[in-house]
Amino acid sequence: TFVSEENADAAIVKYGNPQLCIDAMSKIGCYGYYVRENRYNLFADYETLPEHVCSVNVRHFRDALERRGAAWKDMIKKELPAQLNSHPTFNQRRENLGVNDFNIDISPSHSALTGEWARLAKFTDRRIADRMKQDYGKKRRKFYTRSIDRVKAWEDSDRTRPPEEMRPVIDAYMNLMRVQEAERLCAQTAGRTDNDNAKAYPLFMSGQIKLNACDSGGIGLIRRAIAIKADYTAPGMNLIGEFCRQTGMKAELEAHRAAAPEAIQRAKDTVGRTAVLRRRDRLSPVPDNGDMKAHIDRITGLGQGNVIEIYAVRKTIGDDFFTDAFVIKFKPRLDTEIADELLFDIFCYLDAFPSKNHRSVFAYNKATAFAVKKISKSRVYKA
Repeated sequence: TFVSEENADAAIVKYGNPQLCIDAMSKIGCYGYYVRENRYNLFADYETLPEHVCSVNVRHFRDALERRGAAWKDMIKKELPAQLNSHPTFNQRRENLGVNDFNIDISPSHSALTGEWARLAKFTDRRIADRMKQDYGKKRRKFYTRSIDRVKAWEDSDRTRPPEEMRPVIDAYMNLMRVQEAERLCAQTAGRTDNDNAKAYPLFMSGQIKLNACDSGGIGLIRRAIAIKADYTAPGMNLIGEFCRQTGMKAELEAHRAAAPEAIQRAKDTVGRTAVLRRRDRLSPVPDNGDMKAHIDRITGLGQGNVIEIYAVRKTIGDDFFTDAFVIKFKPRLDTEIADELLFDIFCYLDAFPSKNHRSVFAYNKATAFAVKKISKSRVYKA
């Protein structure tokens, strides 16, 4: 692919217009920053899928480009090559084409171009609508309606919900694109607890929000989250690396690349293996240190009357690492979306519980049932 694109650039120099090519590529780069910083929430404005999805998004992109275009252009100029390149970078192609500057203005200057854009938008709108209309309602509930309900419940409450259970609320604000409020909530949540586990996610999200806003202060926050929970190692390292690359922080990027592979591999060998529960795993009973009753009470409460059985087993992964796996069985025929939401709430509680033990959560199915039934007395609750 790298060679093919270099050959394409040579053909553009010979037969085409290098400046127009680079201008077009720069707009694609700006759109990438738009998606990261200002994702438009279609679900907030439309209860049913509009027939003009592409046109709506383009309008919001234009507005964002007017506000942020100068900053995005500066970032595009500074962007460094990726560690593994399957394609030439924008700056490499710009140099190959002999272009010094580029134009990110997307206002059409010719009536024929305006007409062509309109035809393209109409065609794209139709294709996107055909693809999205099948499950638009389900996605709207997942990424908007449910988040509205969570935020309203939080804002109508006395706002004393335990920090250990704040992750779904933070996520709800993020789903609604209320980023500044989410960032304030992260700071408040981390500031009102001494439980490091409850601080980890707010720190990570605060760091991600800052990096998305081109604020290098996010690097330290993400590193603090990683120090608390190795689960954030791979996503955190990737966010930091991309930020350094896209903002031209060459020395910091080189140092990061030297340290990241070993840290990410170490995380994959430990927490990376907590996402699966099988009968052939090294399983044993979970010692009850006095917390099990509290876990059962809270899990059944979060399950809203839908939890009928809870199983708990310890999965040993390395000489000094294990996860206590909780398998949740819900009432038969419970809606899959509701079950997923309840399971996520349960995970958030266990993940943030003040303990050095790692915990994971699974739905009860054929595979997990086969695993937990290997261990005598693994069932810790039955309705």
